[in-house]
Order: sequence, then structure tokens, then C-alpha cells
Amino acid sequence: MDTEVTSPPTEDAPVELPTGDLFDAGGAPLTDIEGERLLLGYLLMSPDAIGDVVQEVTEGDFFDVFHRRIFSTFVKAAEEGWKATMPSVAAALGIDPTEVIVGGLTVNQYLARLMAASDMTIDVGELAGHIQQLSERRAIGAISNEEMQVNLPFVSKMGLTLWTDQNDPGEEYEYLVEDLIPEHEGALMMGESQTGKSFLTYHLAMCVARGVPFFGRRVLRPRGVIWCAYEASRGAKARMRAYRKHHGLEVADLPFAVLTKPLSMWPADNVVERLSEEMNGIARTYFGEAGLGLMVFDTYNAATPGASEIDSEVVSKIRVNFDRLRELTGAASLLVGHTNSVGKHRGNEQLTNNIDTVIVVSRKMGGNARQPVQLKDDDGRDLRAMKVRKQREGRDGEETEFVLREVADGTFNKFGRERTSCVVTSPNIAEPLKDGEGARREDGQQGAHATKQEQQFVEVLLECLDEQGIAPPAELGLPKSIGKVVDYDIVKREIAKRMLREDDNTPEGEKAHRERVKKALKRCRQNMMHVRVVDGRDQLIWWTGKPVRGIKRTQPKKSRDMFADEPPMPVGIEDFF
Repeated sequence: MDTEVTSPPTEDAPVELPTGDLFDAGGAPLTDIEGERLLLGYLLMSPDAIGDVVQEVTEGDFFDVFHRRIFSTFVKAAEEGWKATMPSVAAALGIDPTEVIVGGLTVNQYLARLMAASDMTIDVGELAGHIQQLSERRAIGAISNEEMQVNLPFVSKMGLTLWTDQNDPGEEYEYLVEDLIPEHEGALMMGESQTGKSFLTYHLAMCVARGVPFFGRRVLRPRGVIWCAYEASRGAKARMRAYRKHHGLEVADLPFAVLTKPLSMWPADNVVERLSEEMNGIARTYFGEAGLGLMVFDTYNAATPGASEIDSEVVSKIRVNFDRLRELTGAASLLVGHTNSVGKHRGNEQLTNNIDTVIVVSRKMGGNARQPVQLKDDDGRDLRAMKVRKQREGRDGEETEFVLREVADGTFNKFGRERTSCVVTSPNIAEPLKDGEGARREDGQQGAHATKQEQQFVEVLLECLDEQGIAPPAELGLPKSIGKVVDYDIVKREIAKRMLREDDNTPEGEKAHRERVKKALKRCRQNMMHVRVVDGRDQLIWWTGKPVRGIKRTQPKKSRDMFADEPPMPVGIEDFF
């Protein structure tokens, strides 16, 4: 037969595959697992041979169930007229590419192994007939189960991992957004109405689609995002335009899509299969190598119309639907939810109990319980915050402040007014607080007063001394109490990273960031040297040992006034600035 032959992939470390077969009471074989593999490997190398093979053997003649599925894809390809290559066969099988199928191999690895072990010199028609004859022998009614001698190895169907497997290659817990949103798992962003949770989630989604950091948390590469707009779907384009305008982006391909009419996750039948088919189709058609990394559901309540928020059975079924959707798409899911009056997720707690990451979004309030006051940044914008309340495999409790900025999207409504939307950005708190603000005296604390920004400067200096400090050069003549000094450039670089904002990735933002850091460094260093918390000479800087209120590690073990009689300011110290 005249068939096209492809080249087999190579393998560095061959894996021994199970070869257990069935035998009758007389020892005659009833199955030939290795023969089935040889036939499938031949077809993977020469797909056009299927026309001759189907004359001898059918899907049901294969003993191994997985081999039946593989063979059926060749038959389907021939009937539908598409090329049965290894990638197309793997895709047609519809199996999670990370799932271990047999012998510790994934579906792609198993197909590659079949190709690598193929023998193109065999008579494929004779081999197919051999497999069919074994099928007939198994079908003979005279042979009972008791007469068969089973020699099949045990293969776990429940994801068995032995203690001895801990260092073997395999699937590990990884993050889509560094230390925040896990891959393939579920997360929840929740808050009261008007806290900005949807805009913050949108900002996170765009960072994933662009492959840029989310408030300093890295995204290693662009990943596809599908936003299911169960609410405010008509504002989808305005959000896109406002975000693009604010960040100076082009109208170019970006792996981001919005479903303005998504299927409800409750109570429609087959919703998971239909929704996964839609999402996988979008990823396959529009996202290319980015694939599908994140699905967003805004909001959970709108996505589950008519469902009880309290009934455990209902919530459990909905949760299973989301689990199944992640399984079928291979993507992470992020739900936008509402909190109740005490700050917990509204409804049954099993949703938050059985999810990997929970983030709470709130407004930053001052004052007291009777007279709360909305805190604002230096530009008068309401301060908001996201706090990691739960992180199954990482650290929780971290809080990040943000503000919303209104941006005109460049279009006009029918009344001639410009349409606007909001984007998320870092608050403007670069200027130092007034004397006494941000440095709350605690009982027993002593030392210099410092603003929040000055405290950060000292804390960064201490970290740099710990990690990259060196012994003081003898020519400095420093007392023995000064154990380390550090290059001031190291401190400057670390401060610059800490002061990086979300909107500093544009040319204008980079310039503003440099100026902001330069001014802050000069101010903090000068003020802290003036009160003798730090000192420096010849590009080296160090902590003098003087405590700073608000920085616990600087406080002495015994309370005493160490600096009651301080020496005068050294002559010429101004030259250091």
C-alpha cells in the first residue's frame, strides 16, 4: 500500500509500559496488548493505512479500552476527511493533557511512545487480523472467567502518588499570578457594592492577558482570559477602550474576550459542556499559543439566577459545575462575589471553604465606628484595598491599596457626552505625611519619629544590610557597634522597586517614577541622617543603631534613653546629599 510515513519523536528516557495479557486455561493467549500498540503506532506513522486496516479489525476488537478510543479517532478522521496526526489525535481524545494515562505517561507522551516503538516493516493487515482473531477467541462462550488466568498489573484510577514518587516529574501547584491566583484552581474576589471589586478584577484579568505584573506580582507570559459578563455586559467595550487609552495600548490582538450572553451556571442542563465548548473554541480560534488561562464570572450571584445562596445541596452542585468547567478547559476560575454585613461571603460558607484563594475588597476608612471617614490619597481619590483573606498554599493577610481613576474612552453617547469608565491605579501617596502622622507612638517605644515613607526607607536599609551588607572598611573608623555597611545604590534600587506603581509602565509613567523616587530618597535620607538614624560616607550607608518609633526591630531590649546627649551634626555632612 502507498502511504505517507512521518518521523517518530525521540525519547531520552524510555518508560516500561504494562504488558499484562489474558490466557485461557490451556495457556493460549486471549489478548496481545503489545500487538495493539504496534498497530496503533503504525497508524500514527502512516495514517493513510487505516483504509486497509478497517477491513480486518474494528474498534471493538481491541482489548484495551484506551486503545479502542485511539483507533476510533483514526476511523473518525477517515470518515470526516481530516489528517490523523499525533496532535489531532490527542485533541480528538479530549483528555486533559496533564493527566497521567498509563505507565506514568500523559496522552501526548503515550502517543509519542507508540510512534517511537513502531515497526514499519510489519504486515499491518496480518497484524490487524491477528488482533481480530484474539477478539473472537475471547467471545467464545465456552471460555468462562474462571478459566482465564489474569496477569494484568494494578493501575490506579484515582491519582495514586506514592512516597517514593515525590521527586518524580509531574504536575505541581503553580501560580498564574505570582503567589495569588493559582493555575487550574478556583479563586474568589469579594466585597460590598461600590468597593471597586469588578474594576480590580478586570485589572487583574488584563494583567494576565498582557503578561504584565499585577501590583508587583509577576505574570510570566500572556494567557488567554474570558470574562463572563453576567452584569453590565453593555459596558464591556467602554471598559476595553478606557483601559487601552489609559495604558497607551494599540488595538491589536490581545488574548482577552468577553461573553456578553454567557450561559447561567444554574439550573440549565448540560451547561458545563456547552460553556466549555464555547470557551475552548474561543481559545483555539483566537488565543493561539496563549491558550486559556483564566475564566472570570462577574458576578457569582448573577451567574446562578434562582439558586439558593443558603441551601448546601444547591451550592454544592454549583461548586461541582465550576470544578468540572475548570477540568474541561484547564483554566483557573475567578468569581466576583458579594459580602454580607460582617464582611463574609454572602450565603453558604462552603463556597469559600472549598476554594483556594479568597480576596476581600473594601474601602479604606478612618475615624471611628460612629463617624467613619473615607480615606483619600493626595489626589483626593477614595482609597480602597484588597486583602488576601485565604491562600491555601501560600501566605495570606497581605494588603494592597488602590484607587479608581475615571477615564474617557474616546466615544460619545447620543446626548453628545463623552463615555467614561474606570481603571485601577496605585494611590498617590508619594509626598511625606505631616510631622507626627503615620508614626503612632506605642507604649514603651522610643527613638526618632518618622513618617511612613521614612519608616519604609529605614526598613529597606536594614534589609539590604542583612542581605548584602559588608564589614565596614577600616578607613571609615566606625565603632564596633556598626557591624555592616552597604552600597547606597543597592538601597536606591530596592526603594525604586517598592515605589513602582501600576501606571508606571508607560514612557510618561517611567519618567514620573524616576522623579518621584529621586525626591523621596533625598528627603528620607536627609531627614534620617539629620536625626542620626543613618549615616554614610563615600557611597556607603549604615544604620547607627538609634531606634525608630514604629520599627520594632530597632527598639532596644531595655528601655533607656540612649541618645539623651547626642553629639552635634558632623561638619560637612550636607555634602553627602
